[in-house]
Amino acid sequence: MDFKDWEPFFYPKSVAVIGASIKLFKFGNRFLQALLDFKYPGKIYPVNPRGVKILGLDSWLLQDITDPIDLVYITVPAVQVPEELRKCAQKNYKNIIILTAGFKETGDEGQKIEEECAKVAKKHDLRVIGPNCFGIYHPKGGITLLPGGDFPKDSGNITMLSQSGGHSVNFVLLGQSDGLRFSKVISYGNAVDLDLPDYLEFLNEDPDTDLVAAYTEGVRDINKLKQSLREFKKPLVLWKGGLTEDGARAATSHTGFLSGQAEVWKGFFQQNRAKILRVHNFEELLDTTKAMAYLPPLEKREVLSQKVGVIGGGGGIGIEISDAANAHELKIPKLSEATRKGLKVLLPAEGTSISNPLDIGNPLYIGDQGEVLNVFMQDPNISVLIYDFIVDFVFDLRTMVRIIRDFKEKNDIPIIIILRELLNTANNISLEIKYRKYRDKFHEIKVPTFPSFYRGVRALANYLRYYENHL
Repeated sequence: MDFKDWEPFFYPKSVAVIGASIKLFKFGNRFLQALLDFKYPGKIYPVNPRGVKILGLDSWLLQDITDPIDLVYITVPAVQVPEELRKCAQKNYKNIIILTAGFKETGDEGQKIEEECAKVAKKHDLRVIGPNCFGIYHPKGGITLLPGGDFPKDSGNITMLSQSGGHSVNFVLLGQSDGLRFSKVISYGNAVDLDLPDYLEFLNEDPDTDLVAAYTEGVRDINKLKQSLREFKKPLVLWKGGLTEDGARAATSHTGFLSGQAEVWKGFFQQNRAKILRVHNFEELLDTTKAMAYLPPLEKREVLSQKVGVIGGGGGIGIEISDAANAHELKIPKLSEATRKGLKVLLPAEGTSISNPLDIGNPLYIGDQGEVLNVFMQDPNISVLIYDFIVDFVFDLRTMVRIIRDFKEKNDIPIIIILRELLNTANNISLEIKYRKYRDKFHEIKVPTFPSFYRGVRALANYLRYYENHL
């Protein structure tokens, strides 16, 4: 599929929604509402045989539409889908997204229907996304996922691919709270036609995508996937679901993929470790994508995972971070004697520990924190920083955001923030407001925050591992 052939999927000037309905619980109604809420700028043709107005729009019979249609969404029951594909072929409507579920994931009958869809698509040279999916979110083109009417309108440089509609929606919603914005999100379901390798080939050429996050339950042709990866030049964070016996069974009932074959996929990841950053769950997919998006790309091969510095308050906290770091093969080296002497001048003797991790003691102490940071990071053994903060009523986060910003402007090194909150009752809801405020402020200066040591360390380790394998 040539790059230009993808344009109708992302910049459709007109769309038809086959199965548009006045019934609120129908996909055809919910998706039409999402398009309207998202302010899709093109012409919309609701297709319904009853000729009723749907959400204020006139409905049509497909055969009565005389204008060209760039993109067709199908939302009718699965058993009707093959015939609707034939009708699209007769009208020369070549680009289809099947939102409908009820295909091979439901058993033998659904499998037969899906196979028929594949035959129709191949015979008439249709390009199909789905079935059993939520479609495409593309802010620049004004289109969104089935439940995505309130998604951000501004674009970013991240594309997310997902066989799960739920994961694609949650990735946008949680990602936006972390300041992430997306070039595209493609929920592609059962992949009756276009599959993961096809999307990677397209995204490799896409100037609006710099980073790809993906969730897959299986591919039809793993050799084709290997081939697409050979040419792929961008960071790819990949979560392969369904590798356990129970997970495989759940995946089969979700998208119909027999997605076990743990040893096959284990070998696949091992062979392609220079191309793929493998993660193991949704949380890790989101956190690692955030780290890759915010932290600076590394241009030379250097084992930075052995040069991690930690600043925080409390000896026990330093121990916890150290254990988490070691569990992910990160090393926290000793400070040089020169660094220790410089820090002793700046920090009070009481309640501090001049080592790595650096325990700054009293969290109310701001003092010369900028100078503390500069001296600490001049240590020849340290090239990466983990900074631990507490969100409470007294810690001066505003000053610390400024200190981190000023340091970062002069030093392009990987920095992550562990931003812990102490919210434990509804009476402390103001802490949640403060947490979100300063989380956003750190993200504005391109410093990723994480709510726990484990999540932050794991994401940082994945980021460093990618560049150590890739360069």
